[in-house]
Amino acid sequence: MAVGWPLIIYKVGILGWVKFWLMPWMGYHFWMSTFTMVHHTAPHIPFKPAEEWNAAQAQLNGTVHCDYPSWIEILCHDINVHIPHHISPRIPSYNLRAAHESIQENWGKLKDLDYIHPPHSQLILHTIELLYSHDSSSSSTDRSRLDHVLVPGNK
Repeated sequence: MAVGWPLIIYKVGILGWVKFWLMPWMGYHFWMSTFTMVHHTAPHIPFKPAEEWNAAQAQLNGTVHCDYPSWIEILCHDINVHIPHHISPRIPSYNLRAAHESIQENWGKLKDLDYIHPPHSQLILHTIELLYSHDSSSSSTDRSRLDHVLVPGNK
């Protein structure tokens, strides 16, 4: 950045820096932040105290599988098939679907798989509302407003 930013500004000006560096960076940051939030902070994902926490259960239950349009899945290298990624980040993107099927076959009884279907915007807004709510009566397991978005169980 010590060389890059001044060079960009020298060649295309401040507006060019905004257009060619800042805006793409903000778009990418929004994209990745949204994906991370949808996969890891859905209202039904349990957050347990340290004494109740189990690494294997956290890997299986700490994320959700999302169904996106195929063009998004291509752009994101199938990261929407997210549960295998938590079991082993070394699984290559082209094997995530096979790994997910294996998890369903071998661990399906122990794993309450949730699939998130469009519209994701309602899930995102509800999750933000729960995360930033100062109302102590809000429960992280409140699914009533998400029944049409979350589809529990196997596909």
